[in-house]
Amino acid sequence: MLRVPALRAGQAYNSKDLFVLRDYATQNAVAEVGMVNAGLISRDLRRDDWTDLQSLRSKDILEFFRIGAKHFMEAALPVGGDEQSPAEFVAVQSATTGLPEELCRRNMTKIEAAMANMGETLDGLTRGLDLAALDAGYGKRGEHMISFGAVARRFGAVLPANSPGVHALWLPALALKMPVALKPGQREPWTPLRILEALRRAGFPDSAFGFYPAGHDGASMILQRCEAGMIFGAGPTVAPWRNRARIEIHGPGYSKILLGRDKAEAWEQFLDLMAVSVAGNSGRSCINVSSIRTVSHGKELALALAERLAAIKPLP
Repeated sequence: MLRVPALRAGQAYNSKDLFVLRDYATQNAVAEVGMVNAGLISRDLRRDDWTDLQSLRSKDILEFFRIGAKHFMEAALPVGGDEQSPAEFVAVQSATTGLPEELCRRNMTKIEAAMANMGETLDGLTRGLDLAALDAGYGKRGEHMISFGAVARRFGAVLPANSPGVHALWLPALALKMPVALKPGQREPWTPLRILEALRRAGFPDSAFGFYPAGHDGASMILQRCEAGMIFGAGPTVAPWRNRARIEIHGPGYSKILLGRDKAEAWEQFLDLMAVSVAGNSGRSCINVSSIRTVSHGKELALALAERLAAIKPLP
């Protein structure tokens, strides 16, 4: 059976507190995940792992991301004492999350693209800043001199288990030379661990990586102790962190399709769009449609959409 360890400054830590991950369909045991508590996380987050990343040049970090993208898609990477091929990664991720294997592969492609194109992402986030300014601490934007100073020394993320593609969202923290402390989703430790191992193999220092399978106490500790972070979760999970500028909230989705008076009569034209918006990515994304509002023809629309959704047959 696979053993998923915590990573403390990149080093595997085999906890005696184990959580058994089971196959979504059969309930057979698939893996054991080493759980850590808030005290251990608090102790680790007192360390200053800032220097190793800060000593790297931005252009080298972007090259590590390009190399890491290839490893993520193609290499056999460590999971505890074993190595996991891409095909094994897809199979075990599908087993523990219930996500179809085809969608697991699509999400791998999405993350690979985010890693390989990190330069373009930083260009957008910094509005075209010459990344040498991140190395020197100062630079020029047009005719103006600017200075750069990080507002955090570590980035913490409480990650989801519903849709692996969103793991691309915390990657820029590493590209901006900030160590990460990650609490994976209970059923989906696979993606963040594979990303970290791919980047380690590409050249990132071990000290950049904290990977902490934990309960709610561990998640809370990460967000309390890291100066910047993000959290994914349902309403009650994210509620305590609202209105805190340093925490980015990714809560439940409330996306809607609205058919006004000018389009309600032509609702059949939009039926394909509605079906994909509801069921795409197995309906797990926060941007999946949660309701459809129309000023007329509601019953006809509902029945037609139900027929489309009922035609989707779950496969083995």
